[in-house]
Amino acid sequence: MKTVELAKATEPLSDYVRRAAKDPLLVVSRGRAVAALVRISQADRERLAVSSNARFQSIVRKARRQVAAGKSYSSEEVRRVLGIMPRKRRSR
Repeated sequence: MKTVELAKATEPLSDYVRRAAKDPLLVVSRGRAVAALVRISQADRERLAVSSNARFQSIVRKARRQVAAGKSYSSEEVRRVLGIMPRKRRSR
């Protein structure tokens, strides 16, 4: 991964984007990472927004901890509690 110091990043953005298509580019300020340019393939705006949303990531981490601790419900349990009819099994 290549890095560029923010204060020295004077080239046009399009040049940096072209470089990032080959290898991620980390933008640093005084040695600390402040941004990254990475190639996005098979992603849309919503997926990008969700993946970089701190609140959403917090919810995901909490849910994963709950699952790991056995505090999750099967879809059948949720349907029973909500009074939803069980799914019909497909016959082959």
